[in-house]
Amino acid sequence: MQTLENIYTFNTRNFTVKVDAMEEPLPDFSFDETGETQRMIERGDWLCFAVKATLSFRGMKIAEDYLGNCIHENTRDFRDHLGIAKHKNVGSYFSQMVCNIISEGRNTLALIPKNLKH
Repeated sequence: MQTLENIYTFNTRNFTVKVDAMEEPLPDFSFDETGETQRMIERGDWLCFAVKATLSFRGMKIAEDYLGNCIHENTRDFRDHLGIAKHKNVGSYFSQMVCNIISEGRNTLALIPKNLKH
């Protein structure tokens, strides 16, 4: 998959969280009963893309998460509802993906001997 654009990057001394919009190789419009979504994408009004979130520890990738068939007006809209998860009963794919890679990264780091982490 080809990277279209970086949506978000966050760096600390040891860690990098990166969220990228990727080319969607197999768009699925099976939900689109009227064909409106597909027409909007074909006209260029909306984009269909995949999202890849990665967590790196000192440059070594230790966790990743993917979500395909994201449909938004632009790739930044995927991140724009970042704070929405604070509201009751509302989720954010962006926030969930970042939480997933942090959790997976913690599990991965727990398996690495301490003398190799320094």
